[in-house]
Amino acid sequence: MNTFHPAVSASLRHKKEEAVRVAGRTCVLSLVLFVSLSLAGCSQGLDKDKFSDIHGTARAVYHSLSAGVSYQELSDQVLRLSDELSVFRGKKLSDRERLLLKKYTDLLGIYEDGLLLWKYKLEGARYHFIPAGVIYVGQDVEPVVEKYRFPTESHVYAPTKQVWKSIPGDSLQIIWRNAHSQLAIIEAFPED
Repeated sequence: MNTFHPAVSASLRHKKEEAVRVAGRTCVLSLVLFVSLSLAGCSQGLDKDKFSDIHGTARAVYHSLSAGVSYQELSDQVLRLSDELSVFRGKKLSDRERLLLKKYTDLLGIYEDGLLLWKYKLEGARYHFIPAGVIYVGQDVEPVVEKYRFPTESHVYAPTKQVWKSIPGDSLQIIWRNAHSQLAIIEAFPED
């Protein structure tokens, strides 16, 4: 039961209705603004020219592998690719450009995995207990071994009876082939 005077009750009802109308308009305007801003930041276009430096460096790494450059030369090129990719992180990109950036980032990861195995292959050649044609599996190599599901072989270091693992030396070539495949995927990435 309403205990207010009828004039006060009508005034309160009018204020309540007005508040509901204002809240409704505010909600609709907020929704329109949100959708507009979301669509403005999520354009679907792709400007491959933005990626020309990155692509040139990625191709240079590939050609360097084919030419048989040294570990250090390849490391320098992969570092350059990493630097070029880092420029794009945090920039405003369309959805398709972010997807292409992800593909280049995946390629960088493959190159880095290959460099890690190459480093262990080079270092392992200095130790007489590591047979030729295998790569020693150290702690930092284990994630790469798991990622690519390389088969491992266990060995025992005779003087200490310490068990250690290795992967086939051609595992490195498998990574370089994966890098080549990833580069081909990038080059076939449609612009529309």
